[in-house]
Amino acid sequence: MASSIPRSVGAKDVADTVTGLTGGGSTLPSVPKDLASRQMCCAMHLHPPLAAQVLLHYSIDNPKAWCPPFGVDAVALVRHAQAADTHWRKLYGGVALTRYSLLGLVALGTFLLWRDGLVTALLSLPLIAVACGVGWHTTFLSLQETRAAAIGTMAEEKALAAQAPEVDSDLEDELAALQDANMIVFDVFADSPFVGSGTEIGRWALAPIDVSRSREQNRDGTRPPATFSVRELHDDLIRLARSRLGLSDIEVTKRIYVRGDVLPDCEGLFHPDEVRPPSRLETSWVDLGSDAPGDQARTYVCLAKSLVGGQIVVTLFARYTLELGILSCEFAAFVLPPVLRDSAPATGFYGLFGEDLSPLHGRSTTWALAIAAWRTYIAELFLRSDRGIDLARAHEDRAQEHYEALEEGRRYDYGAPFSARELAATTSIESYFEVADVRDCLLRMQRGVIDCLVAFLTDKGIDTSEIAAGRQRIINNITNIGEVSGRGNIFGNHGRMSNVYRDEQSD
Repeated sequence: MASSIPRSVGAKDVADTVTGLTGGGSTLPSVPKDLASRQMCCAMHLHPPLAAQVLLHYSIDNPKAWCPPFGVDAVALVRHAQAADTHWRKLYGGVALTRYSLLGLVALGTFLLWRDGLVTALLSLPLIAVACGVGWHTTFLSLQETRAAAIGTMAEEKALAAQAPEVDSDLEDELAALQDANMIVFDVFADSPFVGSGTEIGRWALAPIDVSRSREQNRDGTRPPATFSVRELHDDLIRLARSRLGLSDIEVTKRIYVRGDVLPDCEGLFHPDEVRPPSRLETSWVDLGSDAPGDQARTYVCLAKSLVGGQIVVTLFARYTLELGILSCEFAAFVLPPVLRDSAPATGFYGLFGEDLSPLHGRSTTWALAIAAWRTYIAELFLRSDRGIDLARAHEDRAQEHYEALEEGRRYDYGAPFSARELAATTSIESYFEVADVRDCLLRMQRGVIDCLVAFLTDKGIDTSEIAAGRQRIINNITNIGEVSGRGNIFGNHGRMSNVYRDEQSD
């Protein structure tokens, strides 16, 4: 009879019984913490337009603000973008050289046909075949290198940033500082101020609270409630959030969000002659956005949690407004979906390799690459498939637009229209586990910020009975509706988030 597992047994005991492991611990499968960074770098090697867009956005001469790629290593991102773009430009140059050679040989054959007849003209055919063979071989080696680079980004043995050559040191220093950005300058046409945070999936507010009312035991008038500032309330939320939310590795910070076209009006904050709006400010400016918010510049407490190695980033924004003894509480929730990293038709891998770049349909890697090389070579030779943007021309046009706006006294929009991370995001979250984790994350954040608010007001001797009804309504609303929904995106009953807004825009 086979031995049975005891009723009381730990995970380690089960793992050791099943696998035969002894003398060591066991763990369930996990993903690397930099998975999103690796997937995005992999996507840039496969999608030349994405790499070009990243380089255009994170360039020293960009007058527009940089948006942090939340959940992604910006330094590794730009290094791999530069490596990928250099690689593809080299391939395009090689194909162009072959094109000119073929045109010359065809012209030669036509001339021989006109002068000496068909037999002599046919002598140019072997030369044309050789030129095509050289072009195919060049493309084959290029795709082989591309595939190796894309697969290499997913390997954990070597640090991601170390896999690609370094870029300009000043650029890398600014990219490293971008990870701690406390000012986000957003484009005037952006859907919301929270550029880079993904798609809005919820927005709500508590009913305004009268903070002049004392707690019941103090209503005899002998001890009125203590006064406070919004800055104190924001700082208290930052101090208590980690312990109240019950979420490990959560990032809690204050950021000021400023509209790009009014940024130069903030005296002392930024001057149009500067290269680009800073991403890091003195805390006094951020606090000013709490105590004296402007019409187009406000400070929020940002609670962000990365899930599945940064593939998904859930962010809750909280802001309080205190005026004439009445406190308003505003909240908004956003989510960044996973990174899209499947192969693209422009690279020739489509239909021949799977998402992990292994060959499909029983083909060998060499045979699949041979077909992909012909496909890519023909597309580049005659159709000039989508190569993204001309970086040199794009830099020149952007600088000219900035210069002309300043010369004519027009308002130039310094805001970032998107983040590099958003460019590579999918339009859905399909995993049941991931949808459940996002929902749980939001519920914990919502409860945590309200609990922090209640605790703060209670310490100040303020009556918090008004908050109880609002608190329960928000929690029940998210829990009981069966789906977490917001403009453009819906978490459906089957664990799928579909981007309705983006689909409608593309129709």
